Amino acid sequence: MTQAPIDIKKLIEEERVVSIFHPIVSVLKGSLVGIEALARGVNNEESLNDWISPYHMFTAANQQNMIVEFDRLCRRAALNAYCGTYSQSCLPPCQPLLFLNLDTTIIDKGVVGSGFLVNTVRELGLDPNRIVIEILESKVKDIEALQRFIKNYKAFGFLIALDDVGAGHSNLDRIHMIKPDIIKVDRGLIENIDKEFYKQEVFRSLANLSKRIGALVVAEGVETLEEAVQALELGADFLQGYYFTKPAVLEGMVVDQTREKMQLVAEAFRKNTIKKIRSKKVEYETYDFIIHQVIEELKKVSPSQFDIVLYNMAKMFLNLECMYILDESGMQVSSTVFCQRQPCENRGFVYQPAEKGADHSLKNYYLFLSSGQNKHITDSYISLASGNPCVTVSTAFVNQENQKYILCVDLYPQHS
Repeated sequence: MTQAPIDIKKLIEEERVVSIFHPIVSVLKGSLVGIEALARGVNNEESLNDWISPYHMFTAANQQNMIVEFDRLCRRAALNAYCGTYSQSCLPPCQPLLFLNLDTTIIDKGVVGSGFLVNTVRELGLDPNRIVIEILESKVKDIEALQRFIKNYKAFGFLIALDDVGAGHSNLDRIHMIKPDIIKVDRGLIENIDKEFYKQEVFRSLANLSKRIGALVVAEGVETLEEAVQALELGADFLQGYYFTKPAVLEGMVVDQTREKMQLVAEAFRKNTIKKIRSKKVEYETYDFIIHQVIEELKKVSPSQFDIVLYNMAKMFLNLECMYILDESGMQVSSTVFCQRQPCENRGFVYQPAEKGADHSLKNYYLFLSSGQNKHITDSYISLASGNPCVTVSTAFVNQENQKYILCVDLYPQHS
């Protein structure tokens, strides 16, 4: 059905905009930590359910050159609704953060420094520390104005969230400029994240980056139990999405349903975590068994026979990719002996097994042992020997001639 033309000026004059709110939850704390305000226009005052979509309203506001006025109306509606429910006497943790969307295109219109938002917050007696301004940086052309805006509002105590991170035109180089308190990861990365390895690794990287810079991570658009659990396992602090509940006016927000869904996610997360801990324990015990068996054989022979031992032992373990031996200085003294699976084909000249005489002295699996450790297990990485994912276990041993060597074993990691 074609959307009827919208008279934005009349909409603003009659203040026919309401806010609905979408919960943001912390499963680990079992609590509602925030609510994101979403604007809806009211077609018919007698029926608050006869709504105009935000897309059509903001499009019309831009076309009618009233985007600043309309955006302010939306923010005021959200603040009024929030104030009506959460007074100053309602202190954290009972008072959730208010996530307030800002149409960042208005920053290009010279409104930075007007003080509208901070003055409205003060008039309503709200605490700026409980209000999160969501920034969609890709829409801003005047970067200096954006920086001034962020600096000003951070000084007032507002929190800054970088929205839609991971979406098509979201620039990661803006993170260092905005220095967000919260990073909201776009739904595009969350959809089917429990099934797609590359999405998992991108999300994990964003979560690790966020923790290093002191920002919290919100996974947006969670629609299934599996997506929720996977996001938590990869480092999400908070979750948001239709899985918990759909947006609603504050009075109609289904808190009990949200709480029940949080409990389901918490229980699934707990079970998965325990299962992985047990699996990791078995995995490490397997590593220890393999290493012990190989070293016991290596101890019996001279270095000239290392290759023979490695070839014989390689036939015994299917989850082992390859083995090689280093001397105390990190130089390879054996061949790189592969087991059942061959190196990944068509990966180019970059992926080549190291040969005798190769220098491994800058590799972590050598450096940790040279610093005094007797054994080191790397994180999963792509092997330069084969192009396959692997984990390297390096272990020091002394052979029959009382010479110290390092056995390096590349194993196929278990998928987390």
